[in-house]
Amino acid sequence: MIGFLLLCLYTLFLLLRPQDFIAPLHGTPLMSIFLGGAMLLTLMRRDFGLRDVPSWALLFLLAVMVLSSAANGWLGGGVTIVREFGPVVATYLVYSHQLREPGRLGRLCLLVVACTTVMVVHSVQQLETGIGWSGARVVEGNRVTWVGIFNDPNDLGLMFLVAIPMILMRARLAASAFMRFCWYGLALFHVYGIYLTHSRGAVLTLLLLVAVAGYRRYGMARSAVAALLASPVMYMVLSSMRSINAEEESAAGRIEAWYTGIQLFKQNPFLGVGMNNFTEYHDLTAHNSYVLVLAELGLAGYLFWTLLIAASALMVWRARQSRLAAVQADDEALASGPEGRAFGRRKPASNGPSPLVVEGEMLLYTMLAYLSAAFFLSRSYIVVLYMVCGMSVAYFHKVRAGDASLAAVTGKSLTGFLALFVPLSLVFLYLVVRVLL
Repeated sequence: MIGFLLLCLYTLFLLLRPQDFIAPLHGTPLMSIFLGGAMLLTLMRRDFGLRDVPSWALLFLLAVMVLSSAANGWLGGGVTIVREFGPVVATYLVYSHQLREPGRLGRLCLLVVACTTVMVVHSVQQLETGIGWSGARVVEGNRVTWVGIFNDPNDLGLMFLVAIPMILMRARLAASAFMRFCWYGLALFHVYGIYLTHSRGAVLTLLLLVAVAGYRRYGMARSAVAALLASPVMYMVLSSMRSINAEEESAAGRIEAWYTGIQLFKQNPFLGVGMNNFTEYHDLTAHNSYVLVLAELGLAGYLFWTLLIAASALMVWRARQSRLAAVQADDEALASGPEGRAFGRRKPASNGPSPLVVEGEMLLYTMLAYLSAAFFLSRSYIVVLYMVCGMSVAYFHKVRAGDASLAAVTGKSLTGFLALFVPLSLVFLYLVVRVLL
C-alpha cells in the first residue's frame, strides 16, 4: 500500500508540477524521493521480475541508447542517458508492478484526470489573461501551456488526449445517469482544452479516436453518415486553427525534418546518430516519433521501441478478450439456468459492464491516442508513453491472476508482426516524404 501511495504522489508531482509554481517546493527533490521510494518497494515485491516482453525490450532499448552514443564518439554519453532516461525506466517498472492489485488502476486514473482537469481550468484562465496562476504564458498568440514537461502546447494536448479515455471509462462504470452525464461533460471540457492548445496533431488524433469509437459502436454506414453531417462543424473548427497543408511553412518544415530523419537513418542504419542528436543535423526536431527513433537509434532502437509498444498493446488485447469471453460465458450460464428459462436472459450479477473489460478498452484507446499523436510529434522518449505501457502490463497480470489460462505474450508471438510492421513502416514513411516533397 505504501508503494502505491508513493506512486500516486510521484504521479501528482510529475503531472501537476507543484514544484514548478509553488515557491516553497522549488528545487526540492520530492518527486525523485517518491519515485525512489516506490522503486525500492517495487524491487522488494515477490512478483517483481523482468520476464515480460515490454520489460526486457525497454532495457534493451536503454542499452541501444548507450551503445549508439558510444558509436557516435561520445563515450561518456551513456552516463548522461542513464541519468535522463533512467527515471523513465523506473516509472515503467513501478507502474507495471504497483498497479496489479484490484482497484489501483482505476484510482490512479482518477488522479490523472484530476490533474488534467486542473490543467484545463488553468488553460481557460490563461487564455483570458495571457498568464495562468502557475506563471505559464500563452505562446504564439493563443496557444495555452502548462509548466515543466507540459510547457509545449503539443505535449499538453497529448496529455488531454490520454486523459479522455480514462474519463469515458468512469462514465461507462457510473452508477447513475447523473454521474454519467457529469463524466461526459468533463470529457467535453477536455476536448475544449485540446482546442485551446491549437495542436494540429492532437486535434487530428481526437478525430481518429472518435471515428474508431463510432465505427466500433455503430458500424461503417452510420459512422460515415455522421461524419458527413459533422464535416461542416469540423471544417469550421480546423479552419479557426493554423492551417494543415503541405504548403504552409510549419508543415513544410516538418516534411523537411522527416526527410532529414530518413537520410540520417540511411547513413547510420543500425545504431543511428545518437539519442538527442537529431538537432545537430537539422534546426528542427523530427516532428515524428517514429522518424526520430529511426534517425537517432537506428534499426536496433526502432525494433525494441516498437516491440515495447506492440507487446504492451497485445497484452491488453489478450487480457480484455479473456475477460470479455468470461463475462459472455457467465451471461449464457445465467440465461440457460432455471431463472433464465423462466424470465428470459438476465443481466450479469454486476448489473453493468465488467470493470476489467472497460479498463482494457480504456488502455487500448489511450495507446491509440499516443501512437496517433506520435506521428506528428517528436515524443519518443517522454514518460507518458512508458506510464501507459506500465499500466498495460499491470492490467495483464491483474487479469491473469484470475484466469490462469490466459496465455503470456512472448517475443516469438510477435515475430510475425514485427517482420511485417517494421519494413512496411519504413516504406510508408519513405513514400510519405517522397510524395509530400
